[in-house]
Amino acid sequence: MSFQCHSAKSFTRASIWKNAPEAPGVYGLSNARVWLVIEESNNIRAELMAVYDEMNAFPSGTPPTGFSFEVCESRQRRDRWLQLTRELSPVARANRR
Repeated sequence: MSFQCHSAKSFTRASIWKNAPEAPGVYGLSNARVWLVIEESNNIRAELMAVYDEMNAFPSGTPPTGFSFEVCESRQRRDRWLQLTRELSPVARANRR
């Protein structure tokens, strides 16, 4: 089962501000070909904004173009992160943190 919010949002500052909640959960970053990273966060919007500001942290040729997310409480977050990581096989398997 992939992200409950199936429609990917554009990975731009305006789209993050408009679409990402200030809530705990998991999120994924992708480009047109692959999932780049799946992460968990206490604040999805703040984390995505920080990642957006660190775009040079992604290898050349693999910048994210979209994001998906799910809001979930902290006690469920780690399990959901593991589930999505196994299912979607992001190219960056380790947490950024």
